[in-house]
Amino acid sequence: ALRRFWFPLVFLLFAMPQSHVTIAGLSFKLRVIATDWAVALTNVLGIPAERLNNTVFLEGDKSMVVGDVCSGLRTLISLLAFGTLYSFVCRLRGFWRVGLFLMAVPIGLVCNCIRITSIMAVAHFGTVEFATGVYHDSSGILIFIFAFLLMFGLEKLILAIREGVGRPAEVLPLFQDVRRDPAEDSQWSAMVSSPVSRWGVAAAVLLAAVSIWGWRVARRPSIAWDADTVHAAIPATINASGRSYTGERLLLSDRILRILRTKDYFYRRYSTATRTDLDALVIYSQDNRMTTHAPEVCITAAGGTIIQGEATVVDGVRGRGSVPCRRLIVQSEGNCTVYLYTLRAGDRYTSSIWNQQWRILTNGLLGRNASGALVRLSTHADPNQVDDAFDELHDLMRAVIPHLDGALSKASSGENVKPVGGL
Repeated sequence: ALRRFWFPLVFLLFAMPQSHVTIAGLSFKLRVIATDWAVALTNVLGIPAERLNNTVFLEGDKSMVVGDVCSGLRTLISLLAFGTLYSFVCRLRGFWRVGLFLMAVPIGLVCNCIRITSIMAVAHFGTVEFATGVYHDSSGILIFIFAFLLMFGLEKLILAIREGVGRPAEVLPLFQDVRRDPAEDSQWSAMVSSPVSRWGVAAAVLLAAVSIWGWRVARRPSIAWDADTVHAAIPATINASGRSYTGERLLLSDRILRILRTKDYFYRRYSTATRTDLDALVIYSQDNRMTTHAPEVCITAAGGTIIQGEATVVDGVRGRGSVPCRRLIVQSEGNCTVYLYTLRAGDRYTSSIWNQQWRILTNGLLGRNASGALVRLSTHADPNQVDDAFDELHDLMRAVIPHLDGALSKASSGENVKPVGGL
């Protein structure tokens, strides 16, 4: 039965929501590729265009911001689904069928590039408002029409080429290889006898073992960590690298807490002699790995555009030496904000959400510390002073991590956390 229904079962993967981190990362890369190709094609057509980060500049002081929606990722996912279905029912077989499916990716990229190019052309000859408004919204369907025509035409081209070289494709009736022979015996007897077979007994033993394992994991001791604990452990006044950081406690809204599925968080805004908006946010969960997520998710959801993201390391952290982090530069409504964050899984830090999620999962299965946390620092910055802003965030991260480690280690051992100097 599985052999006969393998395709519809595999096709259901397209109904599975993708990871937010995967979507954010792919969207950023595809947006850069599509914009570069579109700018190059626009210049070839005789329309001067230049890209700076995610902004395209045209003649006449015209500019356009290429957002995540123009990355073409959603279109590409849809075209992959269509390409999968079409390659399954098409008249090609073997390598040719796989090749037709793989062509859905470049076809999607090319079609999205043509669409962005057309938007630039409309903005050049018309207005930016019309190009990014009415035309932008109505041109989305054109991508699919053009892509479908390319898929249909590619199949006909392959069939014509094979016919021309004297090796015509063998066209088989649809679903011929999965149609059931009426003469086959009924499978009811096999289904009834399977539980008492050796494989059925092995499956029952495995199920019992997994159930016992899960019950033991669920009984692991809890960690007495809450927001008040960490606010007491991390000083409101911190001295680091010659700077004095003075903070005030902030609160997250009930709506955000419902999204995060936890009320255990640390949120404080620190001020120095040069900055008044150094935000330190720690989101913690004892055993729910969905609570901690990459900041790219909420940044893009709030309308921010990530113009740069890269891994970095904060050195000189007391008790650890170095902590892997990730830094972001975000534009939103004309403002520039820089972010520095790290993810905690059990007792370790990482800059990769995949590494963190995997560690939390394996720690939970092995009965270890399956807690997770997001440590995110941010501040507004002048585009010409981004490096100075990151220097201050690095200093603040060096100061926050040792206190956070102390709070979590004491909480996991059942000790009461007392305020550390500086309060």
